[in-house]
Amino acid sequence: MGAVETILLYNNRKKIGRMMLSLHKAPYAPDIKRGGEIETIWIRKIVQITEGMYIVFGVTLLMTILMSVVEVLHSRLTQPEEGWTMGFAPMTVGDFQKHSPFFEISAVYQIFEVSVYAYIILTTYLLMSTIMGHISVQMKILANGMRSMRTRAEELAGGEKDNLDVVNKKMDILMRQSIEHHLQVLDLAAEMESLCSIMILSVFACSVVLMCFLLFFASLYPFGSVEFFHFFFYWWCIACQVGAYCYWGNEVSLEAEQVANAAAEIDWPGASKHITNAIVMIIRRAQRPLYITAGKFVPLSMETLMMIVKGSFSYFMVLQQTQEEKGELAPP
Repeated sequence: MGAVETILLYNNRKKIGRMMLSLHKAPYAPDIKRGGEIETIWIRKIVQITEGMYIVFGVTLLMTILMSVVEVLHSRLTQPEEGWTMGFAPMTVGDFQKHSPFFEISAVYQIFEVSVYAYIILTTYLLMSTIMGHISVQMKILANGMRSMRTRAEELAGGEKDNLDVVNKKMDILMRQSIEHHLQVLDLAAEMESLCSIMILSVFACSVVLMCFLLFFASLYPFGSVEFFHFFFYWWCIACQVGAYCYWGNEVSLEAEQVANAAAEIDWPGASKHITNAIVMIIRRAQRPLYITAGKFVPLSMETLMMIVKGSFSYFMVLQQTQEEKGELAPP
């Protein structure tokens, strides 16, 4: 799962770089004349939410690694050589790691390698989810600008704001800008879909299986044990990653729907036929659902997140029942 993410992002690093740079330019950058200070506030909120996700994921990741360190130390100090266990997976090179100092060296190397690898995955999923967050806030900015279009046109008209022809000309300019903004955001969402849909599909497929087995292994140990908390925090690491994709994908879809409502709220009485036709076109386009999907199979939404969690629990129950019937339900 991590290898797929890293390879796809590396191969598309230039496209992703251009996407990120474009977010700092018009029409994506905050514009006080268009929507006021609220645009800056919304973008800062996206950054704050992303930072919060970073902290939550980082804490669960740190606790997972810490529990693995405690598990290694506990087995090393309390068990004979045959009972020594690695933090995440047994070394498959040979049995030499069961003897000191090779076991200690192998354990340190594994924990270091997993920590670096996990940090790469953390930054990868945060990068993708942040771009989706900015797509959602661009839809919100677009909707806000449409609602205030008539007021802004009158402000641009200045002393001629009572002249309907002048106001219509200014409103036509603003309408063209809104349409161009809408099309660029849709193109950004389409590019995001093409770059990440396969990657997110692999993440979801692996996550269902991994979350299932993590639940199963956690159930093998008593509540409160080091092993239980190791698998518990590991499960939350996977859940946070999947949850971030689904949350921001859901926000993109919801905010895209609001563009149609905002277009319908434009103060259009007295506007030219050209403007009313443009409003109808925006409404029709915005009413088409906008989804970022996992491999064109399922949309990123909170319903998909619940489906993944329920699926992992269902597979866990089947696996647990099978092991109980075989009488093999015991810690490995």
